[in-house]
Amino acid sequence: MLSIAALFAAAGLWRTPPVAHGAATSTFSNVAAIQIADADGGVGNGYTYPSTVNVSGMTGIVTDVNVTINGLTHTWPDDLGLLLVGPGGQNIVLQSDVGGTVAVSNVTYTFDDAAASGIHNGGPITAGSYRPTSVNGDSIHFPASVGAPAPPYREPAPVAASTLATVFAGSDPNGTWKLYAVDTFAGGTGAINSGWTLQITTNATAAAPTLQLSAGAYTVGEFEPDVKRIGQNVVVGAASWESRLESNKVGYFDEFVSRSAFSTTYPASLTAAQFVDALNANAGGALSTMERNQLVSELAAGTKTRAQVLRAVAEDADFASAQFNRAFVLMEYFGYLRRNPNDTPDADFTGYNFWLGKLNSFGGDYVNAELVKAFITSLEYRQRFGQQ
Repeated sequence: MLSIAALFAAAGLWRTPPVAHGAATSTFSNVAAIQIADADGGVGNGYTYPSTVNVSGMTGIVTDVNVTINGLTHTWPDDLGLLLVGPGGQNIVLQSDVGGTVAVSNVTYTFDDAAASGIHNGGPITAGSYRPTSVNGDSIHFPASVGAPAPPYREPAPVAASTLATVFAGSDPNGTWKLYAVDTFAGGTGAINSGWTLQITTNATAAAPTLQLSAGAYTVGEFEPDVKRIGQNVVVGAASWESRLESNKVGYFDEFVSRSAFSTTYPASLTAAQFVDALNANAGGALSTMERNQLVSELAAGTKTRAQVLRAVAEDADFASAQFNRAFVLMEYFGYLRRNPNDTPDADFTGYNFWLGKLNSFGGDYVNAELVKAFITSLEYRQRFGQQ
């Protein structure tokens, strides 16, 4: 049947990550100037390529990232390309083919998803905040031969729909962050005079990189009718049981995307790229670039529906693998104790997180972790049958 991990994942995909108490924001900088060579017959990369910022000591998972360019001077800003790469290899083009032809001198500006707009294609770039902006998704902007990751890259609007949040949310903030700066056309040169600053906000109550359950997570009250819906009239071994199961799965996802909670999180106004990127962000970036692009293309062309895209993400092998241990522990509570992990006699998710930590420490081997044994020999389970 539809794996429990996938069912749990599908139900969780419409919930945006909870805002946790104790969220922490830290700022890290590399103040060394980045001189940017002119593109004389090719691409001119920065003399410091990449410029790095080392992040350490942060707890939790990334919820927000802002990048400040400190003191840009350039004779032709439209030539400038900037690529941000996170510790896990995630990347996003911050700026490409925007800013116009008006020279700028020592301008400081910030890339922030919450900004009112991106950088205007015709410029000029002035002090302030902008959303990441890319007009021309051209892979030669960041030549891999001198250190940058190979294309394709995650591109922001108007070329695509990636944001700092969809790329980095849910990841571990600690490690080396890299900024690649290039000049893409001959005739202009410049520098980032005072380097760059990285501002990271995390959910300090969640241990990276494992996403922990919150009070808004999948509940037993939601799970039971979902399981019945998928298993309705399915008798394994009976004639055509596989086609009945597949029909139930299709119906389940069709109904799921019509739920008000899902349509509120993913309104119909989202473009195909925005829809897939938002799903992928809530899935912790499980999709590869190729998988993401294929789903965007199929949804835009009408060869896949929203329900089919949701199912593709929920059943993605990487996502299912990442969710399996969490789902397995949750099923111990649902199946043996018939309750949510934070229901009485528990008051929070301390118990759930303990068992998840133990299962993780055994590499997912629930037999050697004695996870099932612990639940079926527990007093709470035995008391369901009048035992002491």
